[in-house]
Amino acid sequence: MAETKETSMEDATALAEEVSNMLSSQNLIGALQKAISSPPRTKNQDVRDKVAETVVSVLASIKESQVPKFVEDLSPDERDQVMKYVFKGFATGENCSALLKWHAKIVEANGIGAITRSMTDRKV
Repeated sequence: MAETKETSMEDATALAEEVSNMLSSQNLIGALQKAISSPPRTKNQDVRDKVAETVVSVLASIKESQVPKFVEDLSPDERDQVMKYVFKGFATGENCSALLKWHAKIVEANGIGAITRSMTDRKV
């Protein structure tokens, strides 16, 4: 079985740059899907925080009125991924208003189990 490469700070920075470019070109759903596509595989907290910061920046850049459509466009697994980052974002105390909107819409779409799944998965 092939070993999965550990996520480095260079990988996290490259992801942040790619996502930033997508945001600049208004590819918001693409930026979100790219940001959540591969959770960091590392125990390095700085790397994990960098990836979380990238995802939260995407969530915060999406207008509140667009959140329901974005949630609808995500698969149930992608919604669960986003929920993990919503909780990670809550821990920073920034963008809580935007994150609360995401939280509510994900729970509405995926049910209360989205909260449980995000709290028990340690990959973020």
